[in-house]
Amino acid sequence: MPGPLEDVLGDKQLRREALKAISDAIDPAAHDGLMEIEVLGQTMFPPRVFALRDGPAIAVNKSGLRAAYFEALEDVGVFSHANDADQAPAEHDNVAEKLNSLAVLVLMQPEYLTAINLRKSLLVSVSAEDGPGLTRYRGLVRLEKKFIDSLLTSPLNKHNKSPTLWSHRRWLVPRLVQFGLMDILRDLTEVVMVAGEKHPRNYYAWHHARYLMTLVDWNREETGRDVLRAVLDWCKRHHDDTSGWSFLQSLLSTEGRYEQESVSRVLKDVLGLAYSLRWTNESVWVFLRTIAASKLSREPEYHEFLRTVAALEAGIEDERAKKVLRTGAAWCVVYRQNTKVAGT
Repeated sequence: MPGPLEDVLGDKQLRREALKAISDAIDPAAHDGLMEIEVLGQTMFPPRVFALRDGPAIAVNKSGLRAAYFEALEDVGVFSHANDADQAPAEHDNVAEKLNSLAVLVLMQPEYLTAINLRKSLLVSVSAEDGPGLTRYRGLVRLEKKFIDSLLTSPLNKHNKSPTLWSHRRWLVPRLVQFGLMDILRDLTEVVMVAGEKHPRNYYAWHHARYLMTLVDWNREETGRDVLRAVLDWCKRHHDDTSGWSFLQSLLSTEGRYEQESVSRVLKDVLGLAYSLRWTNESVWVFLRTIAASKLSREPEYHEFLRTVAALEAGIEDERAKKVLRTGAAWCVVYRQNTKVAGT
């Protein structure tokens, strides 16, 4: 007699079918690049079809995902026991299969810390192997990066801003560096910035970007220039996203990264664009006032900031926008004076 689980999710055979279909579809080894995963309603799928693929685009049946999730839960206890620290490395022949099953749990619930920790344990278990194990470990780390980056950049409501997923990616970074699998600029533009677009004001994504900046070789002028250009371009295209401007501010303010000339060019560029496009949102003006008031800005740039504020304020009628501009200018004057006094 069917129980409550079967009534809601279908019989065990159907749940196993769903688990296999979805885990196969989101297997990073089956894709050349990042996947774009989307979870859609059951009405979008034929009967007993749990996933559809069109190149890197993957549509997952929401009802099928629930069924696969509860089926995969039955394996968690088994996986936990198999990944005990005392187990011999020879017992890890089905690591890829276990990772694929756990992937369904993470897709359904990105904050499922047990599933993420089991993924870590499986990877570590392979790293302990001798000889060919290191090559195998490198391959699995590369696939793990592809899977996590796919979740972070896909149109999924919770994954782009998941602290658990971003923390797991940070755990992966040293291992990626070890095997030469890190391209900082590419990670910044294709993972962090895309996640920032999918989920505006994405604190976790930009916090991860700050960590990535600690790995940049700032002695290479070309690298620093490319990073600054990419970030500035993103901020211009998302001028109301305070997280992006905050990251740009930290990028310019960190000692040893950029000369004053670079900071001046950025300030003039953004000031000119803000004036011509009538930007009056608080995000961009908090950035501008902070840079203009700091020791990074010279007197000509500081006065140009005040003139731009005055000119923009005179040309608009929105009182809320005027308040943003007045507040920014007043704060800048006070902070600039305090900075000069402190520096004397």
